[in-house]
Parts: sequence; structure tokens; C-alpha cells
Amino acid sequence: MKNTVAVSFSFLFLFTSFQSLSNLQTSLNMESEIGSQSLLAIYTSLIVSCIFLPKFVIAHFGCKWTIPVSMLLYTLYMVANIFPKRWLMILTGIGVGIGGGPLWSAKCTYLTQIGIWYADLTNQSEDAVINKLFGFFFMLFQTSQVWGNLISSTVLNEPPASNVIANTTVMCGAEFSPPTTANEDTTQQFRQPAYLQPEAGEPTTY
Repeated sequence: MKNTVAVSFSFLFLFTSFQSLSNLQTSLNMESEIGSQSLLAIYTSLIVSCIFLPKFVIAHFGCKWTIPVSMLLYTLYMVANIFPKRWLMILTGIGVGIGGGPLWSAKCTYLTQIGIWYADLTNQSEDAVINKLFGFFFMLFQTSQVWGNLISSTVLNEPPASNVIANTTVMCGAEFSPPTTANEDTTQQFRQPAYLQPEAGEPTTY
């Protein structure tokens, strides 16, 4: 049971960070489409990884080593976002994809194995115990989107500056003062929408 709790919380912490960061990739790293290209690298390599790597990796390293090493590859991708260079983001994205297949396969294998062992120790049905362990795992794991998005919204939503509100009240509505002389330039302060701008030859009015 301790191992189940440890695996569940480790996935919760990992994917709270990873999924919230993935959700923001096309916004945070929109320059030259670095974010979307890194996501493409992740999921393209993940397809290949799921097909070819899990059996080989788990057979040679076991579940307990496969899980932390794969998590390390996820962590490297998140660290790469501090310096989002195209080559670095794509390289670490491929690393995430390579680690993703063995990670999930090792997790499922590990929970199934300890479920069988726990059922033998407690004289319970293997199916019942395995379902219980997987239910506990996914109960915690699915909350990762909740915590990740809450943290993202808290960090990114800043209150408007007070001077913006003050300038808006002065430059709009009853407080707005149109130019009084030909030399007074208020074009940066007030600009009519395109649909309100007069046609050629019509007088300009406010």
C-alpha cells in the first residue's frame, strides 16, 4: 500500500507540472512555433515508444528503475522551457516521448504485481485488489489537471494596474476632451473604430 501511495503521488506531482505546461505551450512558446513543434515531437516519438520500447526496457531494467528514469526525461523537458531554444525543446520533447511508453507500461505492470502480492498476503480476490489499487491511482492522477490549471491561472492572472483604469476614465466617456487646436495631437490617446471613421469627403465629427 505504501508503494501504491508513493507511485500515485509521484505521478500526481509530475503530471501537475507537465500537463499544465503542455496546455500553455502554444501560448508561452509561440515564437517560431517552438511550443507546437515540441508537442509534435513528444507525441510522434510517444507513438513509436509505445510500440517498440516497453517490453525491452522493462525486461532489462525492471519497473522500479524504468519509472524514475522515465520521469527524469519528463523533468528535463520542463527544465528546457526555461531556455526555450528550438533544438533543445524538440530534443527533450523526443526524450519525453521515448520515456512515456515505458513509464506507463511499467506503472501498470508494477501496480498489477503488487496487487497480486497484496491479495495473496491478505487472502483477497486478485481482481478486487488490483481494481482498488488502480482506482486509487487514477483518483489522484486525474486531479493533476485541476491543480495544474489552478496554479497556472493564479500565476498568470495579474490584476490590472491602477493607472490603466485612471487613464481609461479620463480618455473615454464624459471626461474625453477632443483636440482644440490643429497642433494638438491626440491620435495616440483616442482613435475611432474603423466602422465609425468618415468616408472620403465627409466632415470629421466627434
